[in-house]
Amino acid sequence: MKTGGQLLIECLEAQGVDRVFCVPGESYLAALDAMHDAKIEVINARQEGGAAMMAEADGKLTGRLQHRLRQVVVRVDFQPD
Repeated sequence: MKTGGQLLIECLEAQGVDRVFCVPGESYLAALDAMHDAKIEVINARQEGGAAMMAEADGKLTGRLQHRLRQVVVRVDFQPD
């Protein structure tokens, strides 16, 4: 069975993505693991703002749409009534 990360990377490859900019994080380790065997180049940044600026600059220089993976943290608090 494929992981969600593998499915995500397969979709990105199907859309022609060949480079992503990201700050590696534990929230999407499955996607990072899937990129190891993919034909997608991963550019690591120290912070998300830097990744966004690198993606924008690369898009302007190459004329291609660039992608930035970002770490998303979801927090749900359950409070009894």
